[in-house]
Amino acid sequence: MNRLRRFLNYPFRFQRLLAEAFFRLVAASLLLRLLPSSRVCRTWTDRKSVRRSQHNACSAEEICRAVTTASRYVRGVNCLPQSIVGRAMLLRAGYPAEIRLGVAKMPPGFEAHAWVYSEGLVMLGGSVMQYTELPIRR
Repeated sequence: MNRLRRFLNYPFRFQRLLAEAFFRLVAASLLLRLLPSSRVCRTWTDRKSVRRSQHNACSAEEICRAVTTASRYVRGVNCLPQSIVGRAMLLRAGYPAEIRLGVAKMPPGFEAHAWVYSEGLVMLGGSVMQYTELPIRR
């Protein structure tokens, strides 16, 4: 009941973003279990971006906050589905965004991470200082 009360206390615009992020995360998580990640990324983000309208514009920060918040309620969601959904929602809102991948040496092996980079900033994915970015073919 607290979750519902918290959701209803958000402004309507953020409620819409949160609901969109939640359903996209569920779908992306399922698709990543069935299809190669490259195909999921391509399918979700190859659409042309839409220009932001002045009266209904959401900030990139609001979009990323919605994805981060919604990810807490979808079981098994890690950085890759969050990055795919975040990039797709940012592109749809007219913001430039790209997914970056990196690795870090962690005993006993390594750790991989995905994050969203937009307008010179890491928008989703937290601190990425310990990761070495992988070169991606475009």
